[in-house]
Amino acid sequence: MVLAVKSQHTEAALDPLVPLLGVQSFVLSMQNGLNPHAAAERVDRERTLAAFVNSMGTDYQEPGRIMYGGPGTMRAGELGGRITPRLNALVAVMRDCFVPNTEATDNVWGYLWGKKGFGAMLFAGAVMDQTIADMLAEPTNRNLLADIVGEVVRVADAERVRYEPFDGYDPSAMRFARPRNWPAVKASLAGLERRYRVSLKANSGIWRDLAVRRRPTEVGAQLGELAECARPHGISVPLIDQIIAMIHEIERGPRRMDAAGMEVLRTLDRAAYPNGELPA
Repeated sequence: MVLAVKSQHTEAALDPLVPLLGVQSFVLSMQNGLNPHAAAERVDRERTLAAFVNSMGTDYQEPGRIMYGGPGTMRAGELGGRITPRLNALVAVMRDCFVPNTEATDNVWGYLWGKKGFGAMLFAGAVMDQTIADMLAEPTNRNLLADIVGEVVRVADAERVRYEPFDGYDPSAMRFARPRNWPAVKASLAGLERRYRVSLKANSGIWRDLAVRRRPTEVGAQLGELAECARPHGISVPLIDQIIAMIHEIERGPRRMDAAGMEVLRTLDRAAYPNGELPA
């Protein structure tokens, strides 16, 4: 069974189906974030696999009509990191029928955490009405975007995650360090920008949820989950916390999607991380 719903709908999707699973059945979570954990709680860990999907560029348009913007990248893996016969069989099917650029991985969590950092940038970009590529290319956003991902990387490091690069983007390049590796930051943002300049999907699914569908986003399940992971490690994530608050305000109506929102984030970033560094 392929699980492809938004994170907040995981339980509702699985509840009627789990009793129907056979002895050899398993669930493949193709969701963002760390949602395979939630899926495994409803199924069981040994019968849950996870897939990292990026740059596929699909959008639901209306019943029976989906915009397909390209095959993207897929990495599938067992939650425990083993390369198993069922994983190889799954990858072969996906490669032949769905995404040619599909590979098995022994570190699917490294990809999912990496995309969590990228997703955090997309949530930040959704506070204003701008394409993904333009957000990534804007010079005044460089420090902000690097520091947003830097917060995610701090938590991932505390969780002992080994990051995996993808689509020209290296999450570990965004790590807070002294000195900060700004050439690597610039190269990662540029690699993502190039990818999205040629994508038919100019805006994120988050933007579509807010601007088109007028419905709640996954911000609670995605970034809220990250903030919860940070607390036991004593890690402060002020940018993530602010993005969560602003997205919820847009969902409820009191905040508009405009350039002022991004400036709020840039102002907070300059205060929290002067010169793009952790406070001494």
